[in-house]
Amino acid sequence: MQLLVAIPAVVFLASEYTSGSARVTFLAVPTRIPVLLGKQLAVAVPAAVAGVAGAGIAFGGNALLDAHPEVWAAVRAVAGAGLYLAAIAALSVAVAAIIRSLVGATLTVAALLTVAPLIVTLIPIDWVQRTAAWLPTPAGQLVFLPDNPDASLSWWGGYLVLLAWTAGATFIAGVLLRARDV
Repeated sequence: MQLLVAIPAVVFLASEYTSGSARVTFLAVPTRIPVLLGKQLAVAVPAAVAGVAGAGIAFGGNALLDAHPEVWAAVRAVAGAGLYLAAIAALSVAVAAIIRSLVGATLTVAALLTVAPLIVTLIPIDWVQRTAAWLPTPAGQLVFLPDNPDASLSWWGGYLVLLAWTAGATFIAGVLLRARDV
């Protein structure tokens, strides 16, 4: 699901570099940080709405099938799906701003969100496997998944880890946007 949000978010920013229209964008707004934050907001809000709508429909179908989830768990799952997808979209835009290549950013985001957690869990070293919980996807998904006593992070702690990844990538993207030519 996160790739359905991440890939269009990457395309949203990286296609400007591919087509050359980034020059026009940064000519109109020479201070580049507001452009980056605006683009992140422009993809994060629809991603949040899509996540809430999709999770709401899923829980509505559950209610129709007489599966009565706990109310707090259902609310957290619906709201958490929106929060998770919004952060993934913002992270993807930041990665696209760092890499500035449509193909490179798409592959990087796909690898970071799907391949990295799998590879880290396959390494047979205990402390390396524990680090998988601190990657964006496993950490961020805790915000909408049921509580797991085996998880090393709480649901809010996992979401804060995802936000830290997003903030770090946004910071790096901001520094690079100010330092590089278009």
